[in-house]
This record gives sequence, C-alpha cells and structure tokens, in this order.
Amino acid sequence: FSTGTPAQRLLGGVNPQPPSPANLNAPEGVFVVNGAPYVVDTGNHRILGYDRYDSWPSNSAVQAKSVIGQADYSGTKSNRGSILPSTNNVALNQPVTAVFAGRLFVADSQNHRLLVLPNATSDSLAAPPAVLGQDFPDANAPNLTEGREFFFGQIGAGIAVDRNSDPPHLYVADTLNNRVLCYRDARNLRWNDKATLVIGQPDFAKTVLNFPNGTAAQPTASNLSQPTGVAVDSAGNVYVADTGNGRVLRFPAPFQNMQSQPSADLVLGKLTFTQSILTAPDPSPRNMGDPYGL
Repeated sequence: FSTGTPAQRLLGGVNPQPPSPANLNAPEGVFVVNGAPYVVDTGNHRILGYDRYDSWPSNSAVQAKSVIGQADYSGTKSNRGSILPSTNNVALNQPVTAVFAGRLFVADSQNHRLLVLPNATSDSLAAPPAVLGQDFPDANAPNLTEGREFFFGQIGAGIAVDRNSDPPHLYVADTLNNRVLCYRDARNLRWNDKATLVIGQPDFAKTVLNFPNGTAAQPTASNLSQPTGVAVDSAGNVYVADTGNGRVLRFPAPFQNMQSQPSADLVLGKLTFTQSILTAPDPSPRNMGDPYGL
C-alpha cells in the first residue's frame, strides 16, 4: 500500500436501493474467517459473509454468500421486525463490530449486549445464543435490568404505601422503564432488594413501552407508557397515572393474585383499554392528556 493507491474492488457503495446480497447500508466493521471477509452491515441490522477474495468474479458485483441477523437478504428491520431480540434465531439491532476467535463475538449495540455465536456460518441455532450484558437472550434494556433499579430521569415518579395491608406494600412508578415495581413489605426493605412483582412488564428484565408493541399506538389493559402517579385505596387496589397513554388504570390488589403484568379492571381518561392517545387527543369530560398525580 502507498498513499493514493486506489481500491482494487468495491463492496456495496450504491445507496439507497433495495437490500440484496450485493449492497450495504452504513457498514461499520469487517472481520475475516479462514480468509473469507465478513462485513458488519450496521444499517441493515445484519452481517454479510463473502467468498475468499481470490474467488471473486472479475467483471460483476460481489455477492454475499451468507447472512447473519436476518432471515434472508431482503430483511432490513432491527431484531427482524420485533421490539425484542429472539430466543430461537439471531436478531440484531445495529451491530457495530465483530471479532472471530473460534467463536463469533458481535457488539450488538442497540440491544445493549455482546452476542456470542458458535460460528460465523449460520444463524440457525439449536439453542439460544449466549449473551453478555443481559440475563436473557430476549432482553435488551440499557444497563442490566433485573427489578432492583429505577429510571426516573427528570420526569419524576410516584410512590405509594398500602397502609391497610399487613405487611404494608410499597409501589414505585419506575417511569422511564415503563413499569411499576411492587415490594411486599415496606418496613423491611434493604439495600439492593429486588421487587416482588412488576406492573406493566411480563418480567423484571423488560422495559418496553406498551409491551410487547413498543409503540404509543397500542396500549392494552396490562401495559404502561411512562407511568408517574401511584395511589392505593382501602381495598388494596392500585391506581396508576399512565401518563404516556393519557389515562389512569386501576389494578385489583396485586398481592392477592401475585402475578406480574396484571390486567387493569378500570380505565379513566380513555373510552377503552386499547384507545391510544393518538386517536383521542382533545380534552373532554372523558379524555385525559398527560395525567401525572393521583
């Protein structure tokens, strides 16, 4: 090599166009396995594998021979179109670099994890891939989320204690994790205690807005979007100001059922549990915008 030497061959280089084995979208990493190059095609949420350089055709575009992260060469959506990565195939969200050293290590940036694959030849796996940075293959929250942490930001959060229960239950609106954490005994909390139950998510590892949809357009009776205020009535029912969804939900005494992601039995501020804030934006005696306190 010397300064000014032109490249001998080109991979990709023509965008935008439909994804194919021949094009790339914002590639950020390259690694080599047994002399064959692989490109981390970040913008298409995939990794493309090519033949060895000495076998490339001389007068036509170079075509990839394998793809990791998508079902085929036409797929471009993050996590193969899902809000979360999958447990039965390799789903990527903006991979930025990869290294092969007997196994393939992929920095899967927007899933906040390092993905470890047994090889670089296929993404059809007999078992879920190994991950570093998350507890489960289908988890992707920033910073390990396991029910011991809060993400308040500058929005604030609500706290309520059920003074009529024995023991007194504590409820905390974990606003930017789109959930309410429930602690069985407010009197005996200790450093680093994990919550007992969670409202708004199926387990402690998830933080998806309006789980499992990840969109403001699809609220249900059991999901939340940036909850803030929390209150408890004399029967132990929990009211949550579901701010991002423009409504207030009532959850029947959670510790009587001991079920994570319970369903609400009452909605205020919307006509139904599935009416979104996008379809009911105007104030009225029945409609709320951003309810905050209870």
